Amino acid sequence: MSIFDVASRQAEWLSLRRAHVASNIANVNTPGYRARDVLPFEEFMQRAATPTAGGASGSSAGLGAADVEPEDGVLTETLQTGNNVNLENELLKSSEIARNHALNVGMVRAFHRMLLLSSKG
Repeated sequence: MSIFDVASRQAEWLSLRRAHVASNIANVNTPGYRARDVLPFEEFMQRAATPTAGGASGSSAGLGAADVEPEDGVLTETLQTGNNVNLENELLKSSEIARNHALNVGMVRAFHRMLLLSSKG
């Protein structure tokens, strides 16, 4: 798997995670709403590399549907309304996602420049 494939998968994963975090933030006051997140990136890549029942290897279709509850060590408190979204944690996740996306884009640009320079000779 090339560096560009990994970067593409990470960008896809970051997009899915950003959507989950945005949904959590949007539903911070919704009674009964349960915070959601996606699988860690390592598990996301393992599932993408594992052949599926249909025989397609490397397909990431449906991987975003693997919602998980927030991690055990994270401050989560279920309110009387049944909502367990912690706005502070969601905002921290959002900034982490933005930072990882910027790193991903920077890495792809650097490797692309390097590839172009090496092909010029």
